[in-house]
Amino acid sequence: MCPRALSCFFAISLVAAAPSARGQLLQVEGPAAVLCDPGDPYYPLALEISRTEALPVYHSAPRALSAEPRFLLWVGAPALLDDAVLAGFGRAVADRLPGPAVGIITGKEIQEARALWRRAAHARGERVYAVNGEYPPARVFQGQVLALTGDTTARLPLTKPGLISILKDADYLTFTGHGGPTWWRLGAGLVFRSADVPPELPPIVVATASCQALRPAEESSMALEFAQRGAAAYAGFLFSPIEGYLIGGFSGAPFRYTSPDFTAGQVVLLQNAGALRAFASVPFYFLLGDPRMALQAKPVFGILRIDSSRGMRRLDYGELPRGIIPLRIKDGARFHFVELPDSASTADGDIFFNARLQTLNIGADKLILVDHPGGELSISLHPDPPWHRIVTDPILDSLDHTLLYLPGTGGAFLYLMVALAPLPWVALLLWRRRATRQLLMAALLVGIAMGLAMILYASARADQATITSKPIGLGTAPIVAAVLLPCCGAIAYYRAASVFGRLAALALAVFPSLGATAVNFAVVMASNMFMRAKVGAGVYGYGLAWMALIGLTIHAGVFIVLALLFRLGLRRAPRIASPRRHGDHGGASSNQQDASSPCFP
Repeated sequence: MCPRALSCFFAISLVAAAPSARGQLLQVEGPAAVLCDPGDPYYPLALEISRTEALPVYHSAPRALSAEPRFLLWVGAPALLDDAVLAGFGRAVADRLPGPAVGIITGKEIQEARALWRRAAHARGERVYAVNGEYPPARVFQGQVLALTGDTTARLPLTKPGLISILKDADYLTFTGHGGPTWWRLGAGLVFRSADVPPELPPIVVATASCQALRPAEESSMALEFAQRGAAAYAGFLFSPIEGYLIGGFSGAPFRYTSPDFTAGQVVLLQNAGALRAFASVPFYFLLGDPRMALQAKPVFGILRIDSSRGMRRLDYGELPRGIIPLRIKDGARFHFVELPDSASTADGDIFFNARLQTLNIGADKLILVDHPGGELSISLHPDPPWHRIVTDPILDSLDHTLLYLPGTGGAFLYLMVALAPLPWVALLLWRRRATRQLLMAALLVGIAMGLAMILYASARADQATITSKPIGLGTAPIVAAVLLPCCGAIAYYRAASVFGRLAALALAVFPSLGATAVNFAVVMASNMFMRAKVGAGVYGYGLAWMALIGLTIHAGVFIVLALLFRLGLRRAPRIASPRRHGDHGGASSNQQDASSPCFP
């Protein structure tokens, strides 16, 4: 008997022996399919799922994606789901965006994979916890647990025994912080490993934002440990992400209000869409479990009122709790601009990540994830975005990145050291009388103007910025740097006698944004070189690097304009004679020295 026939016979026997083993089939809108290679040891399970649910089985990713199913159950042995295979699947999906909602059905043994498939119907979303490991860049200075009940949030200390106890009780738990394929870092010297997962779990749903958190082929894989011990699903990144670009990170609990209208797999689909606009070039956030799974039996939130006028539609949902709200808008794909009044907006063609709104068109419908602060929720749908948005939105996002995000997460000490570094040089110029009063006044005005501009922009945009889920805001050190660096850069710019000197002065004036741009491009290029050697292709994109470059260009342009304006203005002002030092022979020589400055006559 051939291997495929033997596999089919084995699968039919299993179904005959346990025709209702799954109990309750998941009822969702849209076709589903199964993907499995016939040579995979878990192919009998793929046939079992196919026969039980009347789903087609595809033997390759291209054929499965060509069929355009709404949901895809990818069945496979963990040893065959290595980095190269998963990355290759991500590349295939990237060519067919948005692609299906994908769930990987696997386990250490085939019976564990079968149990994972069956548990999807038992997932619930009543006891919800958001676990945040220590992460200073996001202002999480000590690990904490957020117990989310209704509209209330209780903060608990994060300890390993406490986390183990929570895992035994939770329906749904998210983890944000440093981690790896087999561990989570809770705090200094405190690590939770795969061996620490309780032996008997409820059908818990676990979602992580850590580095390389879902690698089934890894020995002692955290994802497989959770699946073996009773979890219904586990979501995580195959490779290292950049923190702050997964909608719902830290406390949003994005699966909490999923329903058959908007499933957990579809939430992952939208989260991948956001990552593609930030740091990824292919989707590599995966769900271990059935993508049709939902934590609520039916949609929790309904539309209370619909107003339509001039092609626009306004939907009022009334009072909703804080957190990530998944909304399915029937026949909403024809609206290409979504707006939360006085809060945030997004368009289908936006190029940068939005932490408050993620949208995706699925057939004729539009799926929307809203990071809602709590209270009244209204959404406006427009056929098209404003004509100016194609320019203004990237510019505002880039300025938010340069003037709010980088100063708020770069570290006060670093900014202060960079700002103070040129001061000895300025002091040397003053001691040697190599700078005129007009030069110093113009440079000081440039620095003050740029510092004030940064403060005013931050005040206006602090509540509007949507480029990251990390908290952002200015501190004292970035403001000091925003004044001192342009001031010192202007002195160097005025004194420069060559194009190279002016470029060096410009680099000094805009050093924070220049450094961020260079680091972003360098890190992505180096990472992709490593990934090409490892999995055959780069997996990181340049979204953040382009954002930094746009911000750098505007930053440099503003500096040059201010430097020229103040230079011309003070050149026309009455000259202030430099004070005579002891030993000067008359005022003529002193004035002649001031007038002979090579760059500021």
